[in-house]
Amino acid sequence: MADEYLQRGDYLRAVTYLFEAAVTRATLQAGGNISDFEARKEALKVAKANQPALQRLEYLRNSLAHGVRPRDDREIRSMQNEESLYAHLTELRRQIFGVHKAQTDSALRVRSNLN
Repeated sequence: MADEYLQRGDYLRAVTYLFEAAVTRATLQAGGNISDFEARKEALKVAKANQPALQRLEYLRNSLAHGVRPRDDREIRSMQNEESLYAHLTELRRQIFGVHKAQTDSALRVRSNLN
């Protein structure tokens, strides 16, 4: 779902679903119950310690969802225009989920054809 929203330019939903997918994956990898808030919270804590991109994704999600200024200069720059935000979210997705550059480039071409 995150990819679909990203392609449509619905960045708030894209970042929300991307973050939740990352938390769910971390919880499953830790052997936790994805419906248990505490298990998700603990799995997220461990995952963020091992994967800095997940921390950046969380900050970006909070900035978009709550309308607050990002903590990191990289996130501030990424929010200056739609193309930068799209590229930044795509890169975070690649770092977190290991999507290959060819798949990302293909998604960018599809999106540019939609505009």
